[in-house]
Amino acid sequence: MEEKLLIGFSEKSITPEDRPVCLAGQFHTRVSEYIETPCMVNVMAIETSKDQTILCSCDLGGTSAYLVKCAREKIAAKNPEIDVDKIIISATHTHTGPLYTAPGQPATRPSGMSYPNANTIMPEGKKFVNQTVLPENILTGNECLDFIAERISDAVCEAWANRKHSFCAPGFGRASIGYCRRMYRTNVGVARLGYKADQEAVFKEVEGGSDTGIEMLLIYDNMHKPIGVVASVACPSQIVEFKNHVSSDYWGKTRMFLKEHFGEDFHIIGLCSAAGDQSPRDQLRWLRGVEPSMADIEGTIFIGKRLANAIIETFETSKTAPSDKFELCHKKEVFNLPINKLTQEEYEKAKETLYKYVEEENKDIFGFTDMVRIHPEVGRVFLYEWQKAVDTLPAEVHIVRFGDMAIATNPFELFLDYGNQIKVRSKAKQTMLIQLACDTLGYLPTAKAEPMGGYGTSIVSCPIGSKGGAELVEKTLEVINSMYEKA
Repeated sequence: MEEKLLIGFSEKSITPEDRPVCLAGQFHTRVSEYIETPCMVNVMAIETSKDQTILCSCDLGGTSAYLVKCAREKIAAKNPEIDVDKIIISATHTHTGPLYTAPGQPATRPSGMSYPNANTIMPEGKKFVNQTVLPENILTGNECLDFIAERISDAVCEAWANRKHSFCAPGFGRASIGYCRRMYRTNVGVARLGYKADQEAVFKEVEGGSDTGIEMLLIYDNMHKPIGVVASVACPSQIVEFKNHVSSDYWGKTRMFLKEHFGEDFHIIGLCSAAGDQSPRDQLRWLRGVEPSMADIEGTIFIGKRLANAIIETFETSKTAPSDKFELCHKKEVFNLPINKLTQEEYEKAKETLYKYVEEENKDIFGFTDMVRIHPEVGRVFLYEWQKAVDTLPAEVHIVRFGDMAIATNPFELFLDYGNQIKVRSKAKQTMLIQLACDTLGYLPTAKAEPMGGYGTSIVSCPIGSKGGAELVEKTLEVINSMYEKA
């Protein structure tokens, strides 16, 4: 049954302005020196008489299950009319957003690379210590989590209160934003993976493809004036990921350009599609000076303008008449996926390597540089003990039918090929994917990528492997396609 639409928007800063924060991403501790552009939460609430769905896009590195739980509890307390199980909270995967933590709170899957966890498997008298001197007034991880959850809850309630009769049309555009970052190269006769096809090795091929397509929902008011857009891009927001300032990266610049064009009251829900093996840097040409630096602010402006232009062009050339009648159906699922498991032999080898490193270093305190060097071994030894009691991990997944468009989430840094499989086999005319939604469970690599190794395929950063990836695809398609079966 087709239903009239009520849509509301909200945008709020999730950037503490009066105190520095640690920044998410990278192995080492980074403290914000200033705010280049604030990180935001952008929310769109949709309701028909039959169902509701709320999309929350956050300029964060990831969304932990505990952050989502806290935000939903705050929302439920403020407005019981909102079904918190229909709230999707996702991250643009910026590496210059505030770092939040929840000490003492259980994670869906613990990290073997955290210092407290790593110290449980270190030899007696040896330990990892974060030697970064933090400012006295820094916002702690717990304080940051509560601040972000509060802002998300305020934005959701405001978007819900702002609902009004609106119109919508599916949209599709193209812009070259993301590129596969995994390169095959040979060196001394051995196949290796590198993040730069440099001249010191013999480059062979790029492991995977890229997706220039941008799935969109074009939103209009009752006079058919553009008031917002939902856009899913297969690329993390990580151009300035190495900097020590708060930045919303290319999505911040995209919002700036779109507001300049459509007006300050235009809203942008920027989403990250399947992009676990993608980067905003063209690895084949990076550092050759053929385009603006994709590690600096000029790169965020360049990409932000390119993406904004694609969205503007889609509005200008759309041949689909805006409508206020769409079937809306939102399903929340939990898929229990099989975990990657280490063998006894792999555990023994990792432990031997770790203990040898500790002995050779001949010191009691270990820090960031050590973790970079031996994090695969530290992670393997820790996870071997953890996996004894665990066979599967729960993955919260949301499937939404919105007319002829399906929206499907996952809590992973999902390799692009999985996203392509879902899109090609979906019975929906158009399928929009959202990764890093409602939790952050690490990379999910393909069977093609796993044997080649490299960061993004190691069990340390991949609790779920290609077997679980295949199950995720099948289970997601089962739910999507059931929504589009003829009665």
